[in-house]
Amino acid sequence: MTQTQTEELRTAQLFAINRDCSPRNASLGTDDLKGARLLKVGHHIREFCQPLSNFLNRGLPVGQVPLPAIDLTFLALDALTEAEARRDGPSWKAVSGRVTVAEGTGALYRRGFWLESADGRILDLNRADAPDGVRVARAQRSLISEYRTEAPLSARKTSVLLDIWRGTAPGYTEFASQDDMKRGYARMKREVSDILILGSVRTAC
Repeated sequence: MTQTQTEELRTAQLFAINRDCSPRNASLGTDDLKGARLLKVGHHIREFCQPLSNFLNRGLPVGQVPLPAIDLTFLALDALTEAEARRDGPSWKAVSGRVTVAEGTGALYRRGFWLESADGRILDLNRADAPDGVRVARAQRSLISEYRTEAPLSARKTSVLLDIWRGTAPGYTEFASQDDMKRGYARMKREVSDILILGSVRTAC
């Protein structure tokens, strides 16, 4: 098995866990790999955002304060829109709605924000009950579906933190300069594109 195939299998195993399946059932099938790469994208975007959140909440245990859900969703929308344009992939939109979350022997309905693609994929970067906060699913038009879309998510509800991540607004110079944030944001988007197209981040020559 080549290095690329090994990494893809590891990604597929993560995706199997995301679907509440055994990693032993991981597959290198086309549809599974698409979902697995999307899961990997979600992890990568959260890893880009986490350091600034840690800096702003220093003194508290890492991860205790959740990443801002709406800002994170629109940052991911930026990255996915640019990446899909490079490979003529499906369009994405940010939406809000109701998420069904298992709780003991029953289920709870919670308000949520996520991304939905034109071909019916869902990327949720704000799932506290999912490993590393990321969930990949399929959109289903049903009253009992896990994700029930109710309305488009308005970019007017984002905070200045989104612009700081993008490097389009002054941030915290003791953390990173605005130029550094802009370069990091551009690099993150390139790496998201690499993951979707190649399955992993392209190594520098």
